This record gives sequence, structure tokens and C-alpha cells, in this order.
Amino acid sequence: MDLQNKVITIVSTETKLTQNGKTMIKIKDQNNLTYQIWQLKQDGSESVAYQGLQSLGEPVGKTIEIGYKEDQGDFQGKAITYRTIVNIKPTDRQPSQGEQRIKAQMSEASQRNTDEKWTEISKGKVRHGVACEFIRLGHEYEPVTLSKINKWVEFIMTGEMFNKEESKPESKPESKPESKPDLTPKTEDDIIEEMQEQEEGGGEIKVEQIPF
Repeated sequence: MDLQNKVITIVSTETKLTQNGKTMIKIKDQNNLTYQIWQLKQDGSESVAYQGLQSLGEPVGKTIEIGYKEDQGDFQGKAITYRTIVNIKPTDRQPSQGEQRIKAQMSEASQRNTDEKWTEISKGKVRHGVACEFIRLGHEYEPVTLSKINKWVEFIMTGEMFNKEESKPESKPESKPESKPDLTPKTEDDIIEEMQEQEEGGGEIKVEQIPF
């Protein structure tokens, strides 16, 4: 195995304990390639690569130069490449735009996870206080009580009222259907009845209305 050199940006690290009780650190770079670092050499002393990793402090986001060896192996019937880091040293090379973007994304994700964690911790403390007060007032443990507790927690955390009424749309007056003219054909009896009503009311009877 020939020693290869390259510059990588550490995206993540994971410490694993093998079945033989040896400590191994897995590293992923910006290209999602995986490398391994053994803590101890065969004589029991710390490896140069492990010492170099420890000297970085917080390794995630650091751009380093590594010397590593590749070896082909088999895992559950699948060919796999092992990249074992032999030495590590910081580099003065300016990170590329892609590496800077990765660092920014990792920093943003880390900050977001921290904020979410503390928000949940704060919400848990508020919920504990509200629940204790409900218990002191004699409320039973039932869905309606839990719903009220959660609403009060949201109000305390956000300041938003939970019982505000939703605005209802103004009711429009019902439109009455327009009266349609009666198009039913009139019989002779209908015409005679109308003529009698006009006669009783003093209306004028038209000759053309009289059926013959």
C-alpha cells in the first residue's frame, strides 16, 4: 500500500470500539469519503495520526492535510475500500468555496440543533410548572386537562393567545327567488272567473276576453 497525500475538510467524526477492544475513529470528508484512524499502534503506543487528530481540538470543519493508505477488503460479500490515515497536519491552504459552504452549513446546523435543544428544555420546565399548578387546583389527569396545559405552555412560550375567536364571515341576506310569470295556459273557467272578479270590482270587461 503506497502512502497517498491529500487535503480534506472534516465533516464528521465517530469513535467506535472494535470487537478486539481497540478504539477506531471514523472520519468523513467533504466528498463523503470515509477514513479510519487507530488510536494505538501494535506496540500499544498512541499512533501519530491519533495524536494529530487530538491536536486539532474540535476537528469538525477543520481543513487538514493527511497521509493515508488504501486497502481493499470484503464486507458481507461486498467489496469495500479501507482508507487508513497515517499522519495528519494542519494546512495553510485557503478553503475552497465548496469547503466554506460546508463549514457554514455545519455551523448553521449545529446552532439550530443547540437552539432547538434549549427551546425544548425551556418548554419542559414551563410545562412542569403549569402541570404542578393544575394538580394543586385538583384537576384530573384527562385529555381536556392535558390540552389546557399545552395551551398555557404555548401562551407562556410565545405570548400568543390560544382562546381568540376566529373572525366569522358576515352573513349575507338570503336572496329571494325572482317571481316568474305564470305561463300555464288558462282554461275557459279561469277566464270567466277573472271576468267576474273585474265585474265585482268595478273593472271594465273587455269583449275580446269573452270566450265563444
